[in-house]
Amino acid sequence: MLPAARRGYAVIRYVDDSRLESLVLTADIAGLERLLATSGVDARTTDGRTALMLAAGRDNLFVAAALLDRGADVTLADVAGATALHHGARAGAEAVVEQLLAAGADLEARDNDGRTALWQACAHNLPDSQIVDMLLRAGADRFARDRNGVCPEDML
Repeated sequence: MLPAARRGYAVIRYVDDSRLESLVLTADIAGLERLLATSGVDARTTDGRTALMLAAGRDNLFVAAALLDRGADVTLADVAGATALHHGARAGAEAVVEQLLAAGADLEARDNDGRTALWQACAHNLPDSQIVDMLLRAGADRFARDRNGVCPEDML
């Protein structure tokens, strides 16, 4: 029998939510490495968030950089369809978002509501914030409408 990855789908490993969140919150890189050594750098919580998503949502550049250096996948989405870029944009995590973009994060990735990272940044930060400006300079579509017909331009 072929391993799961060879049959055309990936095995998703889940980890203890509170343990992963506390390691990210405290920036315990050694603890993260031990936890993720067995489950992989892209291990998920029960709601599908990876350590990179948690770090982005907490504006933790130190942890995000360490995870990216270890090969964390910037394209993964949680159960709500949000990527690490969505989480970082929502949190106003400018330096983390900059690193995610440099690592190849998709500016136009949409969550389950059809919202992009720019939409999240506009909704959760001041419209003239640096995070919004950064995403616009990177080429984010200010007219990308969500499933309710609202676009970032409506919030600017």
